[in-house]
Amino acid sequence: MLKNFVNMLAEAGLGIVGKTLFAAEMPAECDRGVLVRYPLDGVAIDPELPGYHRFDLEVIVRAKTVEDGDMLANQVMSVFHFDERKDVVDLGSGTVKFTINYMKPRTLPRIFPRMEGNGREWSFSVNTCTVKS
Repeated sequence: MLKNFVNMLAEAGLGIVGKTLFAAEMPAECDRGVLVRYPLDGVAIDPELPGYHRFDLEVIVRAKTVEDGDMLANQVMSVFHFDERKDVVDLGSGTVKFTINYMKPRTLPRIFPRMEGNGREWSFSVNTCTVKS
């Protein structure tokens, strides 16, 4: 499912999957990019509502300058902010894989210095609700 969120950013023109947009981990040598990952405590499973998940998607933006990082973080937040349902379709079969009920940034980005390369990282959470088809 993470790759689908990364694909949303690619479709919005915010980068290239595998070069500047990543799921689960971002290479240390990448000095400008976006990482999308599940929360550290995982995604809860409700046995009463199979396939229904509410969780905070973690997003990390990496850049060398504050201006560039702020701009990229705001663009990602804009893509990941909607209330209407969106179907995520398997391009091969054309079937709906899952539906995103909503995505809403929960926090403003927190900025952290990076030890390597004098860059910075912006971290924020996106409240996400999905239903598996």
